[in-house]
Amino acid sequence: MFTSIYLRNYKTFTDTTIDLSLNSTKVNNLILLYGNNGIGKSNFASVFLNFAELIRTMDVRDMIQEFMENYQESPQNEKFIQLLKTRFKDIETIIKDSKTIGTTENMIMEFSFIIKGKKGKYFLEMDDKEIVHERLEYTLEKNKGVYFDITPTTKKLNEKVFINKSLLNDIEINVEKFWGKHSLLAIIYHEFSDKSSSFLRNAFSTHFMDCLNDFSLLSCRVKKSNSPEYGILGLTHPMLGDLESGTIKKDEITNLENAEKMLNVFLPKINSNIKNVYYKLKNQNKEIAYELYTKQIISGDLKDIPFTLESTGTHNILELLPFFMIAAQGYTAVIDEMDTGIHDLLVMYMLQDIFPDIKGQLIITTHNTLVMTSEFIPANSFYVIKEDEDGTREIKCITDIDGRVHPYHNKQLRYIVHKEYGAVPDKLNLSIKELAGILKSK
Repeated sequence: MFTSIYLRNYKTFTDTTIDLSLNSTKVNNLILLYGNNGIGKSNFASVFLNFAELIRTMDVRDMIQEFMENYQESPQNEKFIQLLKTRFKDIETIIKDSKTIGTTENMIMEFSFIIKGKKGKYFLEMDDKEIVHERLEYTLEKNKGVYFDITPTTKKLNEKVFINKSLLNDIEINVEKFWGKHSLLAIIYHEFSDKSSSFLRNAFSTHFMDCLNDFSLLSCRVKKSNSPEYGILGLTHPMLGDLESGTIKKDEITNLENAEKMLNVFLPKINSNIKNVYYKLKNQNKEIAYELYTKQIISGDLKDIPFTLESTGTHNILELLPFFMIAAQGYTAVIDEMDTGIHDLLVMYMLQDIFPDIKGQLIITTHNTLVMTSEFIPANSFYVIKEDEDGTREIKCITDIDGRVHPYHNKQLRYIVHKEYGAVPDKLNLSIKELAGILKSK
């Protein structure tokens, strides 16, 4: 869970620190970020996605290389390779997409966090093509210490963290070969794929394993202009990634049955038309294909409806459920523009219902100001992104702007009408007649 983030030359954030804590020892479990269109809410959400991508670049490299070695040249395969490179990024692509346009300085991302009550900090600095400095601090035994600190000229790995000397030697070799084009965390995660869980438990310190586990479960869903939303979901349960349809092994049928029971509690609550749900199954050799169906009353008859025919809003809500569960289980989930296609009241009801269950951190960007009227969501959950006359942007909690916000104050009114927190659009002086006249002018 993140207590603060420092960004320098990252997209529209040229030099800013975002405080996500309640105090020196407690994180803010629910964060709702507001601001004008185009102000940078999605840019902020993408910080977390980049964090998740940066620890997976070695796996992406292997996936693309394996496909390149086996594919036959064709226009379709060429398009697929471009899609792979777009959706699964290497370091240079991440930097190109994230660095502030026009700057010649390095880009810096620094994440301060708390895991199991212990503080840590992860620092990354990048030039135009690769990582030039990576550092991780977290608890060694009782006190915080440096786990690793790497630059092009110095490579320090703490032997109290990397317990297995053989694995440490392998990592040091891979650092010489790959670091810069890949983060050390990505190199370590790549080692995971070749080692058993029992080996890994004895290869790293317990605190480092806690840290790696928390990082790997960071889940993000981000909107991108002119392209579909995309993200990364850390799976705490094998069904969470494919609740609507997919295939499972036959010995995993209990997972599917439990998912069906869960959705029979969840979906009828968020859509009163749905009476119950079930999975339609089809045997495929050693696997079972499944597809989600609902039962709904239409013109007096109970009908079976494929979930694919449900509304956009209902689909979006089902896609939100895994992120809610990640946050409830003690990890961080980030949802960009959560309210797309969902009724304002339903968004508020969902958030105020799940708020008491959030043991981790749920970070949301939204335009839904109705949530501000909820008496069950505290004022310190609401943040705004503001821009000064020089174009410098900062993210602040409304309690840092307005001091103590009384529980009975109407936060929505103060934000929208009185503009006490800033970060709202100016009134328009818009004339469609004028625009049409310009279009027709000779």
